[in-house]
Amino acid sequence: MITLEWLLDRVVVCYSGCWVWAGADSGTGRGGGYPKAFSKGKTFYVHRAVYQTFKGKIRRGYQVDHVCRTRRCVNPDHLEAVRPEINQQRKHKANGTARHV
Repeated sequence: MITLEWLLDRVVVCYSGCWVWAGADSGTGRGGGYPKAFSKGKTFYVHRAVYQTFKGKIRRGYQVDHVCRTRRCVNPDHLEAVRPEINQQRKHKANGTARHV
């Protein structure tokens, strides 16, 4: 289980309010750049674990959207569980680019 202390030890808090993950990520390819960590023999996506810890269960078929458009952000206030089509609409509305943190 993720604790706030564990999380804050591994992020850079930016003026934008983003908590930018300072650890490993999923790489630079398509769909890359999402924060990853390793615990108890398993690799997991940090933003999803943060959402589940601080906001609750992610409904089946839903994605965790970074409303700030910054993939490495793990601030629970910047994460929202949405249907995939909503996530894509938001991405295209933001021109598919991450906001500078």
